[in-house]
Amino acid sequence: MKIHRFWKKAAACVCAALLLMSSLTAFAKEPVVLPEKEGKITAQAEDSALFTDYEWAVLYLTNKMRMASDGQPLSTFSALQSAADVRENELPLNFDHTRPDGSSYSTALDEAGISRSSSGENIAGGYMGNIDPVTVMNLWLNSPGHRANIMSSLYTHMGVGYLENSYSTSGYTAFWVQLFTGGCTPDRIYVDGADLYYYFLPSDQPIDAAGLVLIAECDHGICYLPVTEEMCSGYDPSRVGEYQSVTVSCYGLQTTVDLVSYTPMTFPDVPEDAWFHDYVEYVYMLGIMQGKYNGTVFEPLSPVLRAEFTLMLHRLEGLPEVDIENTFPDVPNGDWYTDAVLWANDAGIVTGYSNGRFDPLNSITREQMAVMMFRYANYLGLDTSQRASYAHYQDAANVQDFAEEAMSWAVATGLISGKYDQTLLDPQGSTSRAECATIMTRFLNLYS
Repeated sequence: MKIHRFWKKAAACVCAALLLMSSLTAFAKEPVVLPEKEGKITAQAEDSALFTDYEWAVLYLTNKMRMASDGQPLSTFSALQSAADVRENELPLNFDHTRPDGSSYSTALDEAGISRSSSGENIAGGYMGNIDPVTVMNLWLNSPGHRANIMSSLYTHMGVGYLENSYSTSGYTAFWVQLFTGGCTPDRIYVDGADLYYYFLPSDQPIDAAGLVLIAECDHGICYLPVTEEMCSGYDPSRVGEYQSVTVSCYGLQTTVDLVSYTPMTFPDVPEDAWFHDYVEYVYMLGIMQGKYNGTVFEPLSPVLRAEFTLMLHRLEGLPEVDIENTFPDVPNGDWYTDAVLWANDAGIVTGYSNGRFDPLNSITREQMAVMMFRYANYLGLDTSQRASYAHYQDAANVQDFAEEAMSWAVATGLISGKYDQTLLDPQGSTSRAECATIMTRFLNLYS
């Protein structure tokens, strides 16, 4: 089965539409375009392209402009990014399309082993803090020569470089370069991780915000570009909570990725800068944990009840129906947690106390949580062979016999860690909802 995962990619510079600015605060050197001799394209090592968030944003914005005019998007690859890195470091020494040694910029492509049918370069200089991706793209797009490079159908790839340097011969302290090449056609595309994961997206955001990466295979090897809404069909954000197979079309090829739209999290007691925000968002997105008081708050510091944690595992399992006799005298039929407790009892995840009670409204202890997660992992047939000693904790002797094996596994896997500067395990202590969200996220990532 597929494991749910939510990839979060920095997108501070990514916007849905490019707004052209009327005033420019940077300078773009006149672009150059060079036809190259036809030749076989040298395949490069199939490793990850090395780009920063700023550089990725410029690739994204470039492709948005090209596709808005029915052009094909550009991709980047490791060797091309390396050539762009070389050029970005040369611009403080010589802000020109000629390199410091007097040779053409295109020799950086030769040195990287990149054959091509054509090439071009855009460069720009400005000052730290005032030439971000949107600014430099507006600068280039308002210049006919630079715009021609960006929109040219001759090119299939683009490397991007960005450098901040307090010393330069030009006086600028921030430098941009776009390196364009052409001469190949991808023969395969796929979305990174699409064969393993579902991807979750807030219902009020476009597909662009998901941070999906499209991988294209061509004669250069593995190439990368952002997935955008222009490429996608079959996605309806109003179908909240449904798994949707979305078709991604690019370069005349097609692939699919599974997306799930979810209602954005708006709990006032889960601020974005809280240490637990991402963990809470993750389990909320998957429907494992929900808000309290009609969803108005999350109450991150409130202790988790035994019934609540059992319900979380039941949700994680997909809320399977139960037709089992209720043997717990303190679990009333038809309550909000009844089916979860009966399912967990039948699956061997919970057994109740020796007096026959379950105590659903008691706070769950850390060792009880470890035991339930250990049993759930075994129920799923997952590898639970990991073991670690927890004897270094001052209260290690307080772990009860029934929880020793599970606690050893939980410590070994990092699901449960020490408290108070790693001095205490606190096995009989309660777990807050924020801590529970963290532990549940660790569990999902552990077995992804």
